Amino acid sequence: FKSYVVSHVIKDLPANSHMQADALVPVPAEFEKSFSGDNYGILLGPTYLRLRSGADIKTLEEKLTKTIQTKNKWIDMRLQPVSDLHAGSTQISYDYFNHNKIDVKYISLFIIIAIAIFIIACCNFINLTIAIAAYRGKEIGVKRIAGASRSQLVIQLLAEAFLSVLMALMLGIVLAHFSLPLLNKLLGRSMPESDLYQWPVLAAYGSVLLIATILAGIYPAILIAYTKVNLSIKSKVLFTSSRSSVRNLLATGQFAI
Repeated sequence: FKSYVVSHVIKDLPANSHMQADALVPVPAEFEKSFSGDNYGILLGPTYLRLRSGADIKTLEEKLTKTIQTKNKWIDMRLQPVSDLHAGSTQISYDYFNHNKIDVKYISLFIIIAIAIFIIACCNFINLTIAIAAYRGKEIGVKRIAGASRSQLVIQLLAEAFLSVLMALMLGIVLAHFSLPLLNKLLGRSMPESDLYQWPVLAAYGSVLLIATILAGIYPAILIAYTKVNLSIKSKVLFTSSRSSVRNLLATGQFAI
């Protein structure tokens, strides 16, 4: 039994931090002298360094390893950015203080799956837009006769795609907000709902909105806007069967994914 004096109180560490502790205590001097002493094989945990700007990390690693191996040839000294600790430490032994660490390969896998789903959704959106727009011949023809330019039609159709993607994105955010507690419980994590509304994430939402609008909206918009006026007025169907090859390619691609 040993008594300690509380010298400082700090606020709770963030729940998503790799470093979690109820208390921080120094290594006692008698421990260093008695047990650790000249025992260069003892591994107490990670050491954090703040390097000078522009420091040569590779050279420093080599010097540290060379120094420690004069005492114990089985130990390598490796430096790692703090930002990589949580998901990039699976190969490090005795990493006991890395709370809830995860293999970055799983994160990459989920990102790939998300991108695949995103591409499938864009393919579906293009096909459905073309299928619905195929029966807008008279509308497009009347607008062209009334003086609407092709560029104006493209902007109108892109605006329609933008609103559709925006509504889908808002629905996705709502679903993510209410599903996050269940995901935390399932994975043993503690990601707060507020993480969904941080600036980097909001910027990602904006990027997805623009990319999805362009990917899913530009082809149908150009296809519809550049249809011949006489074909638009005379036929209820805006496109001929020759246009179906792209749709078939998109459908095949999404099923392949």
